[in-house]
Amino acid sequence: MLKNYFDNVLIVGSGPVGINLYINFNKGYAEKVGLKIRSSKNSQLFLKNLKSNNNLIESTVSINEINSISGKCLLENLYIDSEELINEWDILILCTPCDVYLSVLKDLNLKKLTRIKKIVLISPEFGSGLILKNFLKDDKVIEFISFSNYFGASNFSDDNRCLVITNALKKNVYIGSSHENSLFVKKIADFLGEFKINSICCKNQLEAESKNITLFVHSSFLLNKVSLEQVFDIDKTKRFLYKLYPEGPITMSVIHKMVNLYHEILELYSAVNLPEFNLLKFLNDSYPVSENSISKNDIENYLRFPQLKKEYLLYVRYASILIDPFSTPDEDGRYFDFSRVSYSKIYKDKENLWNIPRRPLEDYNKLNLIWHLTKLYGTKSDQIFELIKIYKEYYFNFIKTVGEKNIKENCKLTDRKYEAEIIYSSLK
Repeated sequence: MLKNYFDNVLIVGSGPVGINLYINFNKGYAEKVGLKIRSSKNSQLFLKNLKSNNNLIESTVSINEINSISGKCLLENLYIDSEELINEWDILILCTPCDVYLSVLKDLNLKKLTRIKKIVLISPEFGSGLILKNFLKDDKVIEFISFSNYFGASNFSDDNRCLVITNALKKNVYIGSSHENSLFVKKIADFLGEFKINSICCKNQLEAESKNITLFVHSSFLLNKVSLEQVFDIDKTKRFLYKLYPEGPITMSVIHKMVNLYHEILELYSAVNLPEFNLLKFLNDSYPVSENSISKNDIENYLRFPQLKKEYLLYVRYASILIDPFSTPDEDGRYFDFSRVSYSKIYKDKENLWNIPRRPLEDYNKLNLIWHLTKLYGTKSDQIFELIKIYKEYYFNFIKTVGEKNIKENCKLTDRKYEAEIIYSSLK
């Protein structure tokens, strides 16, 4: 048994994150590991692949420098129906999109699973912990732990949902707990340290959630004309999420909106007594660029610069990370193409209903929550509103074409005012 092992760990979610964590906890870091899957088109495909793969799941990497995350094992303790679960789990890890956290907890029925005293949120949004705590208000014992977001860039092999490929690991990840001076957070930090991922322990859960990189990046890179025409399958040209225009959405205009969004979110964070943070340093701590591209001095002094220089440095950053600058070039001098991330497109499920992919649906929902919070706290939100508005335009044009009745219910526009009010009340 390796050091810092955990008690019985139940992971929810059969996406790349859930599979990766199952494999790595199974290296001796937990007494027992289980995987609970949700009912979805993707989970059905996963089960089909699992059967043909004789229950073997595997995690591999695209660059040798992060090989510590690799591994393979037989998937045991697989649960499809929550009723199959017995009261033997101590730690619950949610590897699902944050917008289904509540439905997951309702389905699991924690009143039956009384041993669970720690719930880990791998990819939460701002306020996820407070919303869940409000839902479980009768239970004062459960400790909620939030990551800023998942610690890697992972995806499935194109034809096999039992094979996870990790393209990069974040240099730093933020972790916070609902309990002060949490020893469990230190335990998680030690676990991540085995994979050379540095954990920055925050004073509370909300501070960790405030560092979710996707809020700053995906909102700008997905909620624009280039990206939305890819997602809604209007533009048939093959483009990629993190590439410069015309290969992708990144232009100086998009970067301008990104910086505006950052300033508006910082104003909100100040209103809830969260510390100011350096966006460029934050991004570089996740996926660094070479000092030949951006100097340490420019990174450290980012907050002091005028807006135009902030935008210039962010553009340089994304131009510099088109390839992984720390990967080993091949014999032709080519570095790993880090930015070649394809768009997910609208699709029909087995019920013949149209689905909008998680990116940008989840990103719109996150931003909608932030917008409602800016209204409650009286902070600026012009850029937030503009990004929300363009997503709505494409959404309404889409339903005009296919009919709202033909869209899956959880893909329809939602209003996050209620959750914003929960967060607001919890912080008063």
